[in-house]
Amino acid sequence: MLVDLYLVMPREIEGPGIDRLLEACVEAGLDGACLVGQGECPPIEAARRSRFADRLFLAFGVEIPLNRGRLVWIPPDPEVLRGIDGPAFMDGGIEGARALRERHGGALVASHPYDRAGGAPFVDGVMTLRFLDGVMAGSGAADHTRNLMACTAAQRLGVPTLGGTGPGCDSAQVGASATAFVETLSSQEALVQALLSKDAWAVELLARPDSWMSEGSGAASEGRQPPRSGPSPERRPQGREDRRGRGPGGPSRDRPFRNDSRPRGHRPGPRPPRGPGGPDRGAR
Repeated sequence: MLVDLYLVMPREIEGPGIDRLLEACVEAGLDGACLVGQGECPPIEAARRSRFADRLFLAFGVEIPLNRGRLVWIPPDPEVLRGIDGPAFMDGGIEGARALRERHGGALVASHPYDRAGGAPFVDGVMTLRFLDGVMAGSGAADHTRNLMACTAAQRLGVPTLGGTGPGCDSAQVGASATAFVETLSSQEALVQALLSKDAWAVELLARPDSWMSEGSGAASEGRQPPRSGPSPERRPQGREDRRGRGPGGPSRDRPFRNDSRPRGHRPGPRPPRGPGGPDRGAR
């Protein structure tokens, strides 16, 4: 199951904007999304009323900004987010975030520790945060260098690498990265339990389904041809390897071919004849 675990909801976003983001998730072939509010409760009811809500598994979390870096808290019950004031998210810092998790449960995840798009990041300081339940290592910006650095940090911490669109991305970048879950998620509590059990990992999607499949046809579009039916044509020999390497004489690795870079004295097969004064260099 593929879930965008970091679909940021900008402040004051309204119904049409939520529809565009959720529609982008559907078009990208995702199974769900975790809608994350920036220092405040995300628009839970507006998302559930979206015309795309019945096609996606929806979870909700909140982004907690710090002096350096950001944390994402995903509680097991999204209704908890409604009863917490914004200052508790904005002013509590690391200790405030840990207190929220201890009081209400859930998972605390570091947001892209090397990505500077959302402000000063954690950088290597993320490896001192031993209380984390995961590290966002995939992003919609597809910065492979920083994503690999985040993967290294997650490995050193012993927590799963996770993926999501992240801040500073628009709907066109939704689906570039996501989180894969082993089991099909039926509730937000199941999502949190999968994170705590490390049954999740980050994936990068190299192509969107809508970019190579025509909707409803099942046939490839724009230059791709559907697979042909019937038996495949008989394969013809291809060069010296098929003529010599696949015949009764033995496997190709035992025969010297044009691309054989070993010195001639170390190649298998008959050696050139020797003359009275040593090897005959003219013989082949």
